[in-house]
Amino acid sequence: MSSKSGPDVLATIGFALKMNNLKVSTSRLVVQVVHEAMLICGIAAYKNDSEFSLGRQLRDAHSAALMIGNDRIHAKSASMLLVYKDE
Repeated sequence: MSSKSGPDVLATIGFALKMNNLKVSTSRLVVQVVHEAMLICGIAAYKNDSEFSLGRQLRDAHSAALMIGNDRIHAKSASMLLVYKDE
């Protein structure tokens, strides 16, 4: 069990790995959520002048994996795992 608690836990490699996994998972999941919403809204989701327009949300959802690339996060996590000791 970890001896660190409170703000100290935020500086651990284990916490950083958890946050990296959370970011990658949510960046993938948000695209699926928007896709499902588009299926519900139908063709209106593709129209820019519709109250059901989801083009911007789809663009933003895809940008989550690109802004700080998921590949880069995976590479950084792999490096951290090499020195990680169970905390």
